[in-house]
Amino acid sequence: LFDDKDVLQKYSTIEDIFRAFFDVRRQKYLERREHELLSMSERLRFIDNQVRFVDEIISGDIVIEKKNRSEITAQLLEKGFDSNPVKAKKNLVFFCCKAFARFTVLGDTGHSSFVLRL
Repeated sequence: LFDDKDVLQKYSTIEDIFRAFFDVRRQKYLERREHELLSMSERLRFIDNQVRFVDEIISGDIVIEKKNRSEITAQLLEKGFDSNPVKAKKNLVFFCCKAFARFTVLGDTGHSSFVLRL
């Protein structure tokens, strides 16, 4: 077998292979764990922002009716909403993309009801 430095090695027992690769596997496990924690943290931030968005829509702190996307984006940035941490490369406020397109205001009465289409 090749070792972690890509040098061909002969191992006499399975235990020798385990010993040789234990540190390599442990390091890869730690890297994978760190990546998963970062990914989960970004997803949590995304969901927290979605909950806050819906709460502020319901309370009337954010008004999206009869406004275009640029006005809504400016309003969300002013309110301190984060850009989408999951899709940070696009550098857009996440509600003005797919999540916003799925948000529909229903009702024509004195109060509005809200539905998130997923």
